[in-house]
Amino acid sequence: MLHDDDLFAMARITCAASDAELDAAEAILSVLPQSYRAFAKRYGGGVACGLVVLCSPAPGGDLIARAQVLTARLRLRISYSLEDGAELGGVDCLEPYDDGSRGVAARYRELVVFANSINGEFFAWLPVGDTFIFYAIDRACLSVRFGGYDLCAMIRALQTEQVKDILGSGYTPLPSTFEGF
Repeated sequence: MLHDDDLFAMARITCAASDAELDAAEAILSVLPQSYRAFAKRYGGGVACGLVVLCSPAPGGDLIARAQVLTARLRLRISYSLEDGAELGGVDCLEPYDDGSRGVAARYRELVVFANSINGEFFAWLPVGDTFIFYAIDRACLSVRFGGYDLCAMIRALQTEQVKDILGSGYTPLPSTFEGF
């Protein structure tokens, strides 16, 4: 949950989402994580940390269409891997990187992709009971990494050395910025 205003050192907010817009998106996409709702109400859609493209249901944010397109793209890439003989949850298709991402492959059809990176990674949530778990999936869908139980905490982690656990060893801490659409 968003508890303070220090998520970004520099934020340019152009259009935050309203409760009505979030409720309308929720009616189509099913339940939205509380931490996503809090983020969208505070920041709206834009580019976080110079890398993560987050959509919102506010005008111009295009959450519903973007989530549907990204989710379809993820599923298509996974189906291609499976057609090529990859084993779901194995080395070539949604291999879990950590304990927090074990079991995601078996439930990949339940993932809701809500964001992507400029480099092609997918960011998705998975409902688990009354909570949500956030994941990062590389652009080729080879591996899945645990991002946490809270969107804002995951964004904070991307700004630290924890970025390596979420996006891979090739990353360094991302800038503490948000640029609204």
